[in-house]
Amino acid sequence: MCESLKVLGLSKATFYRWAKNGGKLEMANNRRMPKSHWLLPWEKEAITAYKRKHPEVGYRRLAYMMLDEGVVAVTPSSVYRVLKEAGLSSKWTPAGGGTSRQGFEQPIRPHEQWHTDIAYLNILGTYYFFIGVLDGYSRAIVHHEVRTDMTTLDVQVVIERALEKLPEEAPRPRIITDNGGV
Repeated sequence: MCESLKVLGLSKATFYRWAKNGGKLEMANNRRMPKSHWLLPWEKEAITAYKRKHPEVGYRRLAYMMLDEGVVAVTPSSVYRVLKEAGLSSKWTPAGGGTSRQGFEQPIRPHEQWHTDIAYLNILGTYYFFIGVLDGYSRAIVHHEVRTDMTTLDVQVVIERALEKLPEEAPRPRIITDNGGV
């Protein structure tokens, strides 16, 4: 081992110090140091306060406005990250930073909502239309037909035939379409 250390140009003391520390040098660099991209608490507070003063401004423009006014000097991505943590990342976010229910509300029982869907079928060069009615709760097909036309009347006929299959005790489902009225 001594000859290997001589070839490498290391002293025994350095080798044993490295072995003791798991191969790391005993230097200040081994401690956890703050990174240059980490934001201080006062900077995060300044960003959120500035956003509340200017709720109509997006995060990218907000970053440059704060830089011009000497509030904080941070990147747009840092502004976005801070605003997202605070619940202020969108101009459509409620003023209090609270969350509101967004998107589609799933039905909680069968036959509460039905969805219509239409697909093209090309059979030997002739186009047909698959018109289906799906239950929103179970995603099962309630009724379907393959028709030669895709008019409003055709869709209404398919929905009426699906309603005929509905149990009498079930309430009338809400019909949801992706395009147009039925």
